[in-house]
Amino acid sequence: MYGTSLLWRHWIERMRRQKAGVTGGLTLAQARVRAGLSQSQVARRLGISQADVSKLERRADLRLSTLRAFAGSIGARLYVALQGADDHVPRPLVLPDPSRARTLVSPAQGGSA
Repeated sequence: MYGTSLLWRHWIERMRRQKAGVTGGLTLAQARVRAGLSQSQVARRLGISQADVSKLERRADLRLSTLRAFAGSIGARLYVALQGADDHVPRPLVLPDPSRARTLVSPAQGGSA
């Protein structure tokens, strides 16, 4: 893809994602840029070369362990969802933060007013 325009590269990336069955979310490169990190910074965090990060960002087929490591290196979480043909688009389950939990006791339950 040497000397190609940005618009053409985006179109090629979109076609690759469609072929791989990727329907939503960010590409690895988009997630890295959104995190404000360069390929070199991510490479140092992962213990690999900048060229290897570039290759990862272009691949359409990655292991979950690789995705998890990449996500961790940019301060993100990896969510995986399975969706059947008739299913609606799933939403990630957000669990409450246990450190912010409070116990509520009302006077009717034996608490003092």
